[in-house]
Amino acid sequence: MNLAITALNKSRQWGSRTSCSIFINKVMSETAPISRKNHFDIRLPYCYDPFNHGQDEVIDVRTPNEYAEDHIPGSINLPVLTNDERHEVGKEYADNSFLARRIGASLISNNIATIIKTHFSDKPKTYSCLIYCWRGGQRSKSLSVVLNMIGYDVKFLSGGYKTYRKEVISLLSHIPSQFSYNIVSGMTGCGKTLLLDQLREAGEQVLDLEALAKHKGSVLGINCDDDDQPSTKMFESQLLHQFSTFDSSLPVWVEAEGRVIGNIHIPDSVFQHIQKNVANVYVIQAPLNARVKYLLSEYMYWTNNPTELKDKLGRLSKHNLPLKKWYKFIDESRFEDFVADILKIHYDPSYIRSRKKTFSSNSCDEILGLEDVTVKSLANVAQKLLVAADVGQVA
Repeated sequence: MNLAITALNKSRQWGSRTSCSIFINKVMSETAPISRKNHFDIRLPYCYDPFNHGQDEVIDVRTPNEYAEDHIPGSINLPVLTNDERHEVGKEYADNSFLARRIGASLISNNIATIIKTHFSDKPKTYSCLIYCWRGGQRSKSLSVVLNMIGYDVKFLSGGYKTYRKEVISLLSHIPSQFSYNIVSGMTGCGKTLLLDQLREAGEQVLDLEALAKHKGSVLGINCDDDDQPSTKMFESQLLHQFSTFDSSLPVWVEAEGRVIGNIHIPDSVFQHIQKNVANVYVIQAPLNARVKYLLSEYMYWTNNPTELKDKLGRLSKHNLPLKKWYKFIDESRFEDFVADILKIHYDPSYIRSRKKTFSSNSCDEILGLEDVTVKSLANVAQKLLVAADVGQVA
């Protein structure tokens, strides 16, 4: 240990990236026994539960691209290899694994030196962290051993991100079954999201699947490319995190959704548990002209970008819809006519078909009639739901 401290002090004095590499190699050679395969057996504290680690900070040392695809909620990204560096090492590994490891060690050492000088420059002696990479291999151990020898309380996640991912899948298979669900249904433009927003502001438990998926659930559901949606893995991580904030003794409010939101597929287990545990179904109804007015205010991006709107509508070409008529409406800036027509011909029939497959009408449905679709009108509806003595019987 004294040797490690001396080496660290020298690395600080020299202030070079090379010194950090020497320090890592020296510490590993002096403190870790060598296995018969000539690999270092680094003895560091393991953590097997990514959700109950008890550390101050969770550090993801994978590349920025890996982190962007999915990560443990609340973790920070301190990559020991950049996207390009990992590609370089991986490409070399196919031809010469020894040379690839040597290149990787050099790159990782340089990056760890920078990480120590920046992120850890003000961390107190009592600081603790959980570190993980893809599968609990060399990337996480490389940073872990350095921080451990400095004196920090360090653990690394056994199995890395793969352990976390397996846990997410496992938990999503049964945790949703612990809740009951109040379903908010209604045709496009009735203000279902507005109602959920009002209920959330009032302190109710709301599961907004469209917000998690970054999509409003239709071909015109976003103002940008579908690539801006989260990955399926990230969606599921956020979904599980949302469930972790809920109290199972209280109902969860959720919009009636299909199985697919844009490019995101709701996990079958989650979808099925919601269907099986419906407490109440509330159907919002509003006049067509009120829905048109609301949608035009909500989707101003499309009216300001008519060419992109027509391109988006092209995705519906296989559905035998009157696209030429809609294009004419758009070219003539007759957006009210366009919205009313696409609701009657496409969205409303789609909603009716979807309802039959998901939350079919039954005697428990409560109809919530609106004269207009505004925040004020939906706030009034939310208040009725909250003050009702028996949820499901709304005056």
